[in-house]
Amino acid sequence: MDDISKQRSKKLSKTLELAGWKPNVEGIATNPTRFWIYSMSLEHGPRMTCAIGAEFLREMVSKTGQVADLHKAFPEYWVAVAEAIKMFDLATEEGRQTEELRQALALYAGFYACNTQTWSILRPLNEVDGTHFMLLDWIGQDGGRIMRPAHIHRADPLSGEELRNFANVVIDAHLAKRPGDKPLKPWKLP
Repeated sequence: MDDISKQRSKKLSKTLELAGWKPNVEGIATNPTRFWIYSMSLEHGPRMTCAIGAEFLREMVSKTGQVADLHKAFPEYWVAVAEAIKMFDLATEEGRQTEELRQALALYAGFYACNTQTWSILRPLNEVDGTHFMLLDWIGQDGGRIMRPAHIHRADPLSGEELRNFANVVIDAHLAKRPGDKPLKPWKLP
């Protein structure tokens, strides 16, 4: 790990610690599955994680129900999740974050997930112990939001340290291919 990655890792650890990182096991629907979604920002740290409910997972797989409705409203799925992130971050900054907003972010993150190329390489849950899909985002040098999907298969939710390490792998891999996407402000320390 180079010096920049080490510094980013250290700052993210501090952000996770200050944010009181705790996984949210209540998914956006009842009957949670072993499919977890994480939303994490380089600027703000972790936003949420939740186990997706069986009904919503079926909608993600078949692109029906809420997913189909969202697709009609937002053919450019990345715009929808970017707006949900912006709304969530603003509410958090203003002290107005609610469980309803967390569930809305989970819905939009799920909508995003099932429309990415990463989705096409996920193995079915009956073949793995669990799936963990992370949406990592940051503001780039040009002021635009950059979003990177990633996943791993494993049984248990990611700890704060594991999430930090996973995020570092994702951003390092992305920046190796697209160095121009370097974050404007690597990490914000509260």
